Amino acid sequence: HLCPLKENCKAYTSGNPAQFGKKNMKEPKPKRWGLAFWIRRRDGKILFQKRPNDGLLGGMTDLPGSSWNTDNNALQELKRNPKITNWSIIPGEIHHTFSHFHLNIRVAVINPPPEPLLEKCFWHCPASAHELALPALTKKIISHVIQFEKLTQKIVFSRRLISRATVY
Repeated sequence: HLCPLKENCKAYTSGNPAQFGKKNMKEPKPKRWGLAFWIRRRDGKILFQKRPNDGLLGGMTDLPGSSWNTDNNALQELKRNPKITNWSIIPGEIHHTFSHFHLNIRVAVINPPPEPLLEKCFWHCPASAHELALPALTKKIISHVIQFEKLTQKIVFSRRLISRATVY
């Protein structure tokens, strides 16, 4: 009771000063799900697209993909698309947080590229993707795919070594 400002203090006059200074609990951010498409040509280049100027990530270079929905049905949309028949899902998810929602992305590897290509698309080497102005989400997706490919190559190489070392 030594505070000289206690008569004008809302915390003191409330009778519960310990509750003051605490942050209000924020509403939990909603979650959305989607797919990124990893479409590789025979020369190793990956398909990128320029996003529309309006909306989230407007005008930026990105990987093609599904819409981001709250109902986690992007995989079902891919299964129903008659133009895309040869695809597989890379294990794991990429998690990214925007100011107003959390996004969980899975990566669908599509071979061969669907024809015709999407609008505003171009091919670029993934090893030099750093030359492109990419959003953080796209960088995370590329890193996820490259890590998966490195792991897969190590497993294949190890299996080859083991099969060569097997004595009959």
